[in-house]
Formats: sequence, C-alpha cells, structure tokens
Amino acid sequence: MVAPHKVYRPSRQLWVGIALVVRTVLMLFLSTGIIQDRIAEGESDVDGLTVGNFETSLRVRILMGQMALGTGLQAPLLGLGFSGYLRKVDELLEKERIPPIMAFFKTEPHSDFLCVFASRGLLGVIAFGALLIFPLAYFLASLTRGDARRVASAHSGLTLIIVLAIAGFSITMIDQRAMICFLAVMVAITLYLS
Repeated sequence: MVAPHKVYRPSRQLWVGIALVVRTVLMLFLSTGIIQDRIAEGESDVDGLTVGNFETSLRVRILMGQMALGTGLQAPLLGLGFSGYLRKVDELLEKERIPPIMAFFKTEPHSDFLCVFASRGLLGVIAFGALLIFPLAYFLASLTRGDARRVASAHSGLTLIIVLAIAGFSITMIDQRAMICFLAVMVAITLYLS
C-alpha cells in the first residue's frame, strides 16, 4: 500500500474505500468457522494452563522452545546438528521429564531461529541473520533511489523478508524444501525487477 501511495498518490476517498473493503474482508474472515475454532482452541489452551493441564498447544510450543534452547546451549558455537534436538526430546521422554505428547513434536522446535541455534549454533544464527539482514538493507536502500518499478519491487522484497523473519519465530519454514524453493523464486523475481 505504501508503494502505490508514493507512485500514484491516490485520493483520500480511494484510501477510505480501500480501508472499508479491508475492514469488511477482515470481519468476514474473522467470522469464519476455521478462525473461530482456532480462537476457541487458543482460549482453551490458556484455560488449560491455568488449571495445570500442560498438554496444550501453547505448553507444547513452550516446551519445544525450552528444549531447542537447551540443545543449542550444549554446543553454543556450532550446535548439535540436525538430529540434536530429536535426541534431546528422546532423552527427556525416556527419563519421563516431559509429557508423552512431546513424542509427536520431536522433529523440530517450530521456530526457525531456535531450530538453527539447536542444529548450527551461534554461527548458524549469525549466518541466518545475515541472510535476512543483507537483503533487508538492499531493499531499504532501493526505496530511496530508482524509478517507480524499482521502489515497488523493493516494497515486495521487504514484505518477503519481514514475513520470513516474523514467521520464523513461530514456525520452521527454512527446513521445508518447497518453502525454500518458493522463497528463492520470489526473491529472485524481486531482485530481477529491482
């Protein structure tokens, strides 16, 4: 929305119309059954935690984060490799120090940053950060120079990088080949257009 505003300078009435359409779509989206079910599930998870039920989605995510952090801290510089997190979960399951439900969530910790720290250590996190920071800096610099096409492309690139960085806190996308291919193609297109 920033790119069209800078390039085309739409009228205030158009922005009001866009805002109303976006609001209407959001209201319709939030009233769908899938979203309502997810909201109810989240409320149930919070209620479960308050009464001591630790086998909730929220608690499982907290445990995954704690175990990934503990795995990474065992070898903070280089990590324990791709199977380090899995071995840590298996070890804790064997000692019955974590709930049995964790057996279903032992492949990865649902966070790109924690997954990289557990498997590749601090050096891996620095490399992963560089993969986000360098394109971010390039696209930010492209916002201030170039024609309208380059500015619009920079906005698209920034969107990709920001979504990747934010989503990386709650889901692992980098370990999925299809996602890596999709992101590589999108970044290549964005770089070509800029």
